[in-house]
Amino acid sequence: MSSFPHLSILLDAAIQQKVLLITYETRGQQSKREMQPIGIYTKNGLWYSPAYCYQHQDIRVFRCDRIHAVEHSASKPLDMKVCRLVRLNFGLHPCCICGRMEVVG
Repeated sequence: MSSFPHLSILLDAAIQQKVLLITYETRGQQSKREMQPIGIYTKNGLWYSPAYCYQHQDIRVFRCDRIHAVEHSASKPLDMKVCRLVRLNFGLHPCCICGRMEVVG
């Protein structure tokens, strides 16, 4: 768990529908991003957090070991309870914000 120190904060933010400001590393670069976690899960020994990314205005999946810092944001959270992330039989997810269909792997 020491390589995933922010899991409890991410889970609490998902339950409470809070927006977080994270320092996230991708391709060797760190950047700050606002995100609203939907939940957390583990796959192949790594933890992930699907979340609404304010920078991309879309749902993204963040690898938790790439999150270096977390703080609460003053941004207004979206009402994620009205979002439907139900997997359809043909492998598509509707985006909960715009309704656009995206293939998932």
